[in-house]
Amino acid sequence: MSRGIADGRSPEASAWLVARAIVPVLLAAAVLAACSGGSDQGDTTDDSLQSVGPTSTSTVTGSVDSDSDPQTAEADLEGTDTVLRVGLPADAVGLRPWEDTCDRACQPLLSAFFDRLFELDTHGVPVGWLATEAVADESLTEWTVTLQPGVRFHDGTVFDAEILAAMWQVQQQGAVSAPAADAAGLIDVEVVDQYVVLYRLSAPNAGFPAVLAEAPLGTVFQPAAALTEPDASRHSPVGTGPYVAILRDPGNVTAAVRFDDYWYSAAGADLGPTFDELRFTIEPSAQRRVSKLLTSEFDVVIGTDLEAVGDAGISSFVHAEGSSTGAVFNTSAPPLDDARVRAGLALLVDYDTALAVLGGVRATQWFAPSNRWYDASIASAAAQDVERGTALLASYIADPDRSDDEEPGSPIEIELLCPSSDRLGEALISAVGAWSESTDVSLSIRRPGIEQFQQAVIGTETGLLGAHSIACWDLGGEGSAIPASLLAAFGPVSGSPENVTDGFDDELYGALASIRSISGVELDAQMALVGRHLAQEVPVFHIAHGQLTVAASDNIVGVGSWSLPEGSEAAGASGGELRWVAVAPA
Repeated sequence: MSRGIADGRSPEASAWLVARAIVPVLLAAAVLAACSGGSDQGDTTDDSLQSVGPTSTSTVTGSVDSDSDPQTAEADLEGTDTVLRVGLPADAVGLRPWEDTCDRACQPLLSAFFDRLFELDTHGVPVGWLATEAVADESLTEWTVTLQPGVRFHDGTVFDAEILAAMWQVQQQGAVSAPAADAAGLIDVEVVDQYVVLYRLSAPNAGFPAVLAEAPLGTVFQPAAALTEPDASRHSPVGTGPYVAILRDPGNVTAAVRFDDYWYSAAGADLGPTFDELRFTIEPSAQRRVSKLLTSEFDVVIGTDLEAVGDAGISSFVHAEGSSTGAVFNTSAPPLDDARVRAGLALLVDYDTALAVLGGVRATQWFAPSNRWYDASIASAAAQDVERGTALLASYIADPDRSDDEEPGSPIEIELLCPSSDRLGEALISAVGAWSESTDVSLSIRRPGIEQFQQAVIGTETGLLGAHSIACWDLGGEGSAIPASLLAAFGPVSGSPENVTDGFDDELYGALASIRSISGVELDAQMALVGRHLAQEVPVFHIAHGQLTVAASDNIVGVGSWSLPEGSEAAGASGGELRWVAVAPA
């Protein structure tokens, strides 16, 4: 029996209109004239400006009048000089999904120009987008993916299986995509038919379609330019997305116009790009970004440095990142080899104080609150509880068989290790006052340089056995990387540099070893067991998830969530993703 997912979408896209002329040079010049006066970044040299766009034929629309006032342009679904203005905290280093690192705050740039093969619904389930179906063989090592016909790139190139095979030649070498391919076990991409492609994996991976819903491997780009002019494509994106790049002024402004031959619009669907122009402006100051939103200079603002905006006429969406900051216990070193000590110390931490220093969203477990595996009961049990924590420590201290071989009643000795320049260290030190105040704990704090810190925790000079007791650490993972992050963090010590707890739990690893071969309800049940086991054994404790906040004028819809082809909802900004194809005037 084959296993797979399908999107259940409406009939195939209609035949494409005859391609018209490329974006006129005057259009790019007009955007430059309109944008150059509005930046707080100072003057830029002419060499930094790049008029970009497709080099062949495409159908784009929208004209930007340099004499018009974009702040007062009326939203018009018919598409008459409507501009959507987006404020970002920082620019992307480049717009190559296979090569350039891009965090949540710069992903909105990529989603204007590129589509993905699959999208995730609000439950984290992959749903077809440029692909319509993914079916695995019995071994879960071969995934046959069927593609949506009738899709073209901005330069007029037809999207088909040959494109994905050519993309793979680029992705194997990409600084971002190659590690993602290794983590997913992807070893080859083969053409089966014009719109059918085969992905070969080195090991079973039931969650592989989710990999194709994420940026490094799921984003579809025109591989020809990437192969022949990799440096030039850094700022000249050519994708199938809803908008076409026409101006790239790195560190300042990126502008795009509507792609009228966007495949989903051509299929007669309601969803499609509605603004004539999409303009991204860099504003490093969170305060000024919000101020410009409130004065209608921006329609949407984005940032990991923003709090929710509560003003009338503004809607805010806050997403907690999957990864978190916290600390790891060396579970092989007494007294931290005893779960009573680990749990007791974790319960004494003042998480509110630490969160005030770090910012973000309170983290309580390996999964963020928006993740379908998040357990509210674990979250409630992870709050500070001095009485319970003290009792657990007292139980260990009074134990005549305590693992540290000290006399019953003597305090435990622990060391907190954090890099000298690390903000997490400042947060954690401010939050462990109950440790130093307790007569049951003898606490020392060490703040070495980053190189010495890593050597002490990872054990690079001692066969991957650390010389720490408690250390500041980044925990968890995002999306499809979560199972891999768990396997690495709790795998055999000798083969897993990421296992900085220096312990190995047969029961936990046995549960984790199966998660790449199961899916659906079975996977959910297994991940629930993993979550409860970690909460009981406490090899780590979590403090904060980073957060991405998107605030938008109520005159704009489609920001927080949007509808996928088969009717389910995608989270949009609420899930840390923005899809400009869904964003429209209210």
